[in-house]
Amino acid sequence: MVDPNKLIGKDAIIIGEANAYDETIAADGTPFFDSITKVADIPIIRGGVVEEHLQVYYCKNFHQAKQPLPDYPLYRQLNGLVPFGK
Repeated sequence: MVDPNKLIGKDAIIIGEANAYDETIAADGTPFFDSITKVADIPIIRGGVVEEHLQVYYCKNFHQAKQPLPDYPLYRQLNGLVPFGK
C-alpha cells in the first residue's frame, strides 16, 4: 500500500461504479483535492449489452483535508493513524 503522504500535490484519476457510488465519489473526494471534474463514463459491455457504467473523475492537487474527517480512512492515514479500527 502506498503512503498517501507521498502523493501530496499529485493529480489523480478516480474510477468507480456508477450504481454503487452515484455522486458520492466527488463528494467524498472534494475535501482532499483542489478540484474534481467528471469525465466521460466508461460503459462495461458484455454480450453486446451495457452491464455497468464506470464513473471517471480527474482530481487536481491531492492534499490534507482542511477540516478533521476522522471517519475517512484516508484522513486517518494522512495523520499517521491506522485506516480502520482504533
